[in-house]
Amino acid sequence: MKKGTNFYTVTRKVHLYAALATAVLVLMYIVTSYMMIYYDFFKTHESREHTETVAINSTNFSENNWQKFMTKHDISGRKVAEYENDNDDLVRRYESTGEITTVTFDGEGRSAEIRKQIKSAGGKIVARHRMRGYGGPWQYNLYAFLLDMTGISLILFAITGVIMWLKILNHNRIAWIIFISGLAYVSVVIGYLLLV
Repeated sequence: MKKGTNFYTVTRKVHLYAALATAVLVLMYIVTSYMMIYYDFFKTHESREHTETVAINSTNFSENNWQKFMTKHDISGRKVAEYENDNDDLVRRYESTGEITTVTFDGEGRSAEIRKQIKSAGGKIVARHRMRGYGGPWQYNLYAFLLDMTGISLILFAITGVIMWLKILNHNRIAWIIFISGLAYVSVVIGYLLLV
């Protein structure tokens, strides 16, 4: 087997596997993007709220007891914010694909208000589109890792695609026109997005 043929075979395999690795997540992004565009039809912004006030004591603030408190009151997701409001109450906000939970502890440490914003079915699906970054429970870190792997696969897909295309381009004028047109289109879109 010739060295050039072997390189081309490996390039084709990398191109194929990179495409397969990205297919599911890219399909998910296509579907959720469509749902975001037609949010009225899919009711992605609809949600229902549930609020309750529970009695607490100072031990609920400790890290050892906090996990028990979260389990008892069905608080899920990862912490996205912690701050003090205008009344000097401690506020912790947790988000998952299904709901947004805000826990507000009163300044005296006697009660906590748990407010949950429970998303519609469409909202839960679209929330997967917006998930990003590491941190929180292991599921979120795994998802972030898969997104990183998808990004690497897309880069490999593009590079190997260009290598294979250049082999086809050898003396084919139409192939060169298609290649340059695609490159010009992408360049114009990126340039426009950088300017606006």
